[in-house]
This record gives sequence, C-alpha cells and structure tokens, in this order.
Amino acid sequence: MAEEYAEELDGLNSYTYSLDSAIKELEDGGWVYNEDGSDYSGSGIRYKKLDDGTYMPLVIEWFSSENNSVSDLLVTSLQQNPDVEAAGMKINQTVGTFTDLLTYYYDSSKENPYQMFNLASGFGNPYDVAYQYEPGSSNNTNALEGEEGQKLYDLAITMNHTEEGDDEAYAKAWFDFIADWNDELPEIPLYSNDYHDFFTSKLHDFEEDGYNWDVTNAILYANME
Repeated sequence: MAEEYAEELDGLNSYTYSLDSAIKELEDGGWVYNEDGSDYSGSGIRYKKLDDGTYMPLVIEWFSSENNSVSDLLVTSLQQNPDVEAAGMKINQTVGTFTDLLTYYYDSSKENPYQMFNLASGFGNPYDVAYQYEPGSSNNTNALEGEEGQKLYDLAITMNHTEEGDDEAYAKAWFDFIADWNDELPEIPLYSNDYHDFFTSKLHDFEEDGYNWDVTNAILYANME
C-alpha cells in the first residue's frame, strides 16, 4: 500500500521540527498561564486552566523500561533537550520493569500517573489496526475518544470490510486511514526495523510469514537435502 501511494504519502504533513510551531500549538491549546493564573511570563512551566478552575502544569510523566537503549537516547534527545524547557514543558522519567510498563500502558483510568511510554509494535498479517482504535476498548491505549477517535476507528473498519480481492479499494481505504492518522498523530514514530531470515540453501520447504506461522511451526515441515 505504501508503495502504491508513495506520491500521496509524500504530500502528508512531515511535521518539520520547529520550536516556534510547538509554542503556537501550546498557546492554541490553552497553555497560556503561570501557576498563579496570570498570563504566562515566557519562562518556567506553562499551565492550562481546567473546567473546575484549577491550573494544570505542562509536566509529562514518562515511564520507560529498564536497560532500554532507546530510552537512553530519548533522555538526551527529548527530556534534556533545551527546547523542551524553552517551550514551557517538563518531562519526568520513571524507570521500571517491562511488566510494570505494560501495567501502566494498558491502564486507561484517570488514576494512571503516566502519559508517555516508548515501546515497539509490529504490523500483523493480515494488517488489522481497528482494535487499537475502538472507542472504550482497553486496546485503545491512546484513549482516543470523541469524533476524532471514532473517525480513525471507522476508517480502520472500512479497510477490514473491503471485499476480498479488491486490492485497489483496500489500498485507498488504507491511505484514507493513514492520512487521518497523520493529521491526528496519536503516537510519535521514532524508528522502524526490517526483519530477515537467513538460512542455508540446503534447507527446503521452510515457509513462514513471521506472524501467524512462525519458525516454531515452519521448521516442523522443513527438511534438509
């Protein structure tokens, strides 16, 4: 799908790095106060006025797993980036086990103290992302609700309901989903990997797709010449 819609994908918002744009987004979002409710002074933490009249600080609580090289890079490139402070933000890092990370990651309650996580996800075969955006579902880890969340879910469902064999319609539905995802940007893509299997040419009938039928199944039906 990405190859077929390569030109259209190039036309989507690439979110060029800009401190000024980030500050404008914060101001448009209501982060324009000091702790005492006065207009933001231009330094320190920004605050936003809530419906109950209290002021919420722009502090992001980040939970990362231990012994994670990606987290180490994010400390330097994001948490300690001087532009974070310049924008009026602060990011606090808590390091714990991967088990604890998953516990908080799937906790959609208002009591969850963390709003930021870094971890990887893979594309399934078949490609199905609707469950990740179903409103009210525990799998909706971004807690997308309302009109925006419903639209992403509906677009994902449209992909799933494409008539079998209609590759053109499926690719179009996929791009519509990606275009809206790019606009909402519920997650920040950090990097991507390619996985490869290497084995001797003496191995025959080794067929696996890396998802539904992996090496533990495929090896049972393979043979050596």
